Amino acid sequence: MNRQLSIVCSVTVAFLLGVSACAAQLSVDATGPIRGRRVEPTAGHGGGVGKRLPIQVTLEFQGRSEEDKGKSLVDFVLTNTGSTDIKVPLSPSPGDLEPKTAQPNYTVTSLAVRITVYVDGKRIIIGGADLYGTGRVPKSLASLAPGQSLRVHTAIAPPSPQKGSTLVGYAGLSSETISTDEGRTSCDIQEIGYSLSTAYPGSSLQP
Repeated sequence: MNRQLSIVCSVTVAFLLGVSACAAQLSVDATGPIRGRRVEPTAGHGGGVGKRLPIQVTLEFQGRSEEDKGKSLVDFVLTNTGSTDIKVPLSPSPGDLEPKTAQPNYTVTSLAVRITVYVDGKRIIIGGADLYGTGRVPKSLASLAPGQSLRVHTAIAPPSPQKGSTLVGYAGLSSETISTDEGRTSCDIQEIGYSLSTAYPGSSLQP
């Protein structure tokens, strides 16, 4: 009897742990309406460090959008392959992170996901999404634990089919500082790091 009870308890604990693990996976729908900033920067500059992030980028092609027939649905799945947590932004609307009161400058973390088409030695960025986060706004930033994934759902206009083309996914983390001086708003973007996916056939975005 005790052995049976032990087995039941073990199965129950395993089930609960499985549910918890599933619930812990992060997902963001970046296909909906985006709330932009009230004050958009009119100038910008930035710098890159060329640092590779311990993030595995996987593209999952979900077919054509029912709402927008001209676009294909693509999920960027970003998995933390490192040994420490990685802070990732979750809001597709930068306007939600803009200070409500007048403030000369503020900083947000941004995540850009993109698809690049390579064909005949040329490359063309065809689309993706941007997410934003800051400690000032609850739930706009999350810690991606080792082994945990963030799924970003996007809608992308596919390019015209071209023989021999390939697709590569990109994910880049940056720090953005938006500042206003004498009525002129600018954005300073400093790269934190980036990661690339393996190559996919160009036909993956076609119906």
